[in-house]
Amino acid sequence: MKTILKTVCAHCRKPMGETDGEGIEGNSHSICEDCWYERYPGLYPDWQQSLEAAVERVNMARLVWRIALLEENMKPVGCGDKP
Repeated sequence: MKTILKTVCAHCRKPMGETDGEGIEGNSHSICEDCWYERYPGLYPDWQQSLEAAVERVNMARLVWRIALLEENMKPVGCGDKP
C-alpha cells in the first residue's frame, strides 16, 4: 500500500509537494523559498546568482579548452618533428 507524505512550509503552510511516505502517512515540514529569503536574508548567497556564476565559469573553461584544441590542431607539421 502506497502512503503519501505531504510537505508544507512550516511558516506560511504553502504546499510544497508530495512524496512516497514509505509506510508513513501525514505531513512533513520544510521552508519554502519565499519564506527562506524573507526570514533569513543574507544567510546564504543568492542561489540564482551563484548558479549563473557557476555556469559562466563552466562556459569560460569550455572556451579555453576549445582554444587549446584549435591551437593544437593548427601546429605546423613537419617543422623539425621527428616521426
